[in-house]
Amino acid sequence: MAGLAACCLMIKARGERGIGMRLLVNGTRYIAESQYEERAIPKAAGFRWHSLRREWWTEDPTKAMRLI
Repeated sequence: MAGLAACCLMIKARGERGIGMRLLVNGTRYIAESQYEERAIPKAAGFRWHSLRREWWTEDPTKAMRLI
């Protein structure tokens, strides 16, 4: 992912172990990287699925804050 800003947050659900979810910022675009099993989390937060890039994304910072 070339051009991504230096902002990257690791997000873990309470009581969960493992890698967790990452929230990346690329300009005005927020990208949630997660495992397949976690797909319901960004979807419930209002992120949209980009099938070609295979990523959850939003340009709405309030939706991005729902993951933090």
